Amino acid sequence: MKEGKKSTAQRILYDAFQIIEDRLKKPPLEAFNKAIENVKPELEVKSRRVGGA
Repeated sequence: MKEGKKSTAQRILYDAFQIIEDRLKKPPLEAFNKAIENVKPELEVKSRRVGGA
């Protein structure tokens, strides 16, 4: 949350973690880390310059 209230952001995050814990019956940070692993790219893609004069 950019330029927002820290307390509001904390409440949203803690509420989300509570929902995760209730639904999955596992620690919320474990599920959060797994979600981050799932959205990370498998390999890094770098641009290459082709051609030129």
